[in-house]
Amino acid sequence: MASIHTKKRKNSVKYYIVYRITGSDGKKHLKWYPCKDTNEARLLLDDVAQAEKEDREYKPQESSAYSKKVKDYSQMSVKDLVLKYANEYAEWEARTYHANMGLIRNYIIPFIGDCPILEVDTPFLMEYYADLQTKKAVPGNHLSEPGYISARTIRDINKILSPAFRYAIFLRLIPSNPVSGLKLPKIEKNPRKRWSEEDFIRAITVCQDRDLKLMMCLMVNCTLRSGELFGLTWDCISLKKSPDDSEPSIVHIKKELARLNKSAIEATKTKIYLTFPNMKLNAETVEVLKKPKTQQSIRSVFLSPQVRDLLIEHKAVQTQWKQEIGSAYQDFDLVLAQENGRPYTHGMVSKKFKRFCKENNFPEVDFYSLRHTGATAKYRISKNIKAVQRDMGDKSSNVLLEHYLDAVDEDRQESTITMGNNIFSKLDKSAQDNES
Repeated sequence: MASIHTKKRKNSVKYYIVYRITGSDGKKHLKWYPCKDTNEARLLLDDVAQAEKEDREYKPQESSAYSKKVKDYSQMSVKDLVLKYANEYAEWEARTYHANMGLIRNYIIPFIGDCPILEVDTPFLMEYYADLQTKKAVPGNHLSEPGYISARTIRDINKILSPAFRYAIFLRLIPSNPVSGLKLPKIEKNPRKRWSEEDFIRAITVCQDRDLKLMMCLMVNCTLRSGELFGLTWDCISLKKSPDDSEPSIVHIKKELARLNKSAIEATKTKIYLTFPNMKLNAETVEVLKKPKTQQSIRSVFLSPQVRDLLIEHKAVQTQWKQEIGSAYQDFDLVLAQENGRPYTHGMVSKKFKRFCKENNFPEVDFYSLRHTGATAKYRISKNIKAVQRDMGDKSSNVLLEHYLDAVDEDRQESTITMGNNIFSKLDKSAQDNES
């Protein structure tokens, strides 16, 4: 099998591709094809292996196109590599593509884009990451000062560079991945504030906003992400009502609402089910119903009878409203829609929820935290972490344990009492035996 070998000389190293072919005597003989460097050897290895398979001597291609390919690959820069990886190999959906292209444009190309990939090693990248932490972040859409480049941003950059250099190894451009083993800056964890079950029960009791109340109940019952909530359509909900509630009602989560960059949609294979008409002319982004990012996110979740009844009531009110305003209602079959039929956005609902918390003296948490409240409540009831993971649509139970579940004081106290009854109660018996 064709392979790369080196021969050490006094002041240099010679590179060869060694392979076997049948000679005029009918026996297999070794052939040593010389290469100018390790990069050229890697580029030619597949071609030489093919010649060996066909039992013929390898003849170097002299065409200008081949020479240009060898030259271009041997001089490939980090910029060339990450763009080649992003546009030819990476399987990103539109939102990820847009975010990652921003990182490439703002933090990779300006700093290390011109560096040849053959000169990139682990110490070089360590210095690069350390330098990034001293630089100001590129201003985004927020009015506030962005501050310095964060540890999270550096980790996201690493998530681009690591597979890009693995791709370079696959192309036989470099011998090893310089990103492997890098120590990344730690992200300071700020636990998300969340409501207790008692807070949530009190909230749905006092809430007079019909849409907001239903949103809160669906977030907790179905442990939804915001985009999944606003992307619910009636064809994905099975409402069944029987006298004894033996037939379950189910929410099938297979779409999500998102605002995506148009060019990112064109550059990726993102599955779009519906594109909403734009309210602004020449807008760079568009609101869509799209396929969820991961296969695990596509799932079915059972509805409690009480939330099912809320949905039945909501559908009746929505149907009556459509009839009243007629053609002014843009019907996209959305479960949760504004008065004109268009979808709610996360920003709109966040403001509505924040105002509700302030007016009713509830702990101020963000709307997404209701997913955390639902996850904790489900686990406390079922004690089945895999069932909760499935309802949440997460890849791993580690995500659930690390980010979503909360340690409830009542559970901790109950476990202590149970431990006392099962274990430490023996102390009382031992004391009595000693006295007697």
